[in-house]
Amino acid sequence: IILLVRDLKDLVTSCYFQATKRIDKFKGGISAFIREEQFGAIKILAAYNKWNQNIGLAKDYLLLTYEDIHDDPQDALRKTLRFLDLESISGETVEKAVDFARFENMQSLEKQEFFQSKVLAPSDAKDTESFKVRKGKIGGYRDYLSDSDIAYLDELERRIGNPFKDRNISS
Repeated sequence: IILLVRDLKDLVTSCYFQATKRIDKFKGGISAFIREEQFGAIKILAAYNKWNQNIGLAKDYLLLTYEDIHDDPQDALRKTLRFLDLESISGETVEKAVDFARFENMQSLEKQEFFQSKVLAPSDAKDTESFKVRKGKIGGYRDYLSDSDIAYLDELERRIGNPFKDRNISS
């Protein structure tokens, strides 16, 4: 199992745009969304806690964080390849893969409908918030969440727990 986790505030913000701009499953503002049990932070933390409780049942697993992948994508890809016993893939190929997957390139390809998939196409090419590859920013939640939203999420993490908060890529 390769488990990818992300900072709760950034993840719930991303989920909000997915639900409102891409799949039209939620009507309302982001403050309501993060508090909504069906979609918001409680659901994410419940999933994170279930994964944490059961990950030891896997034969093997690799925990990756969005933040670490963002900070050092080549290292994250090498760790993933090592985990999958694909260490024979050359450094040059890893560099090309990382270059291809750069945020700017992925967003450009999405605009061009390169992937020929509705799932990977913007729902509205004129609205950058409707892109699957939307911002690619660590801490981008600060552009959308109020101080009270952030305080709510911090308190929720303290109360429910977030086993992946501040985790690094495992070796």
